[in-house]
Amino acid sequence: MSDIFIDKFSHIKKGVRIIGLPNTEKNQKIKINDSKYLISEKEKERIKIKIVEILKYSTVVDFLEEAQINNTVPFCKSIQEGVNYYNMQSSAEEREKLRIKYNYGFLGIKFEIIDKDFIQYKKNKQKYQQLKTANH
Repeated sequence: MSDIFIDKFSHIKKGVRIIGLPNTEKNQKIKINDSKYLISEKEKERIKIKIVEILKYSTVVDFLEEAQINNTVPFCKSIQEGVNYYNMQSSAEEREKLRIKYNYGFLGIKFEIIDKDFIQYKKNKQKYQQLKTANH
């Protein structure tokens, strides 16, 4: 099980159940029914999720318009602010290259929470590996 690193959990804690990711080769390996950990190194937390749907979009704008900004990044007040947020994670140029190569540049990952407890994420890799192994 590979992890998905995200910037913050505030929107997940408030009920958001879809995240946006660039359509990289690594992210293309995410499959429906996969169990993953969403990890926020910034907030030092993680939560276990199950993937329920994978949506494919040409652009971040398409993702934000279709999935609706309040369902994806409710801390952003406009589509442009949402685009700016995702531009901090991957560049528009990088996503355009992915769109040309794979016919879409961005993924919407719908999920449900399996483990409702937000667990303290251990920055020390050895401790985290032990914690991760113990939960399998």
